[in-house]
Amino acid sequence: MSISRTYGGGLGTRIHISIMDETSRVEFFDGFMTVEDFGNMITGLGFQPVSFEFRPSKVGMIAENKTELVDRPISFDPKEKELQISEALKPFEVDGWVGDRGDVTNHHCWAGDKKARVRFFRHIPVS
Repeated sequence: MSISRTYGGGLGTRIHISIMDETSRVEFFDGFMTVEDFGNMITGLGFQPVSFEFRPSKVGMIAENKTELVDRPISFDPKEKELQISEALKPFEVDGWVGDRGDVTNHHCWAGDKKARVRFFRHIPVS
């Protein structure tokens, strides 16, 4: 669990509560509340309002990752580049693996001439 203070976004100062499942490495709960409501909650003044997002679909699953060398796009046209990225990732995005599209064009991930080291992720059930 992580509790932090956030600023900005036109919402002022808020408290952010995040809960992560260690097995899946998924943050499945994000809650936000005012500093005043948080103070009331932890000092025993009962239930306080919180807005939250709950994402339980991958909780308890095993997180896996791998890195593959993928062809970099050569087009400067945005639509053509997106097509080339999709085609380059397609052979690796099987059995639930999903590539990090940003790695393909991130120069920090480039590996030699026209290749990129791309991270792939998936979650599988515990057997």
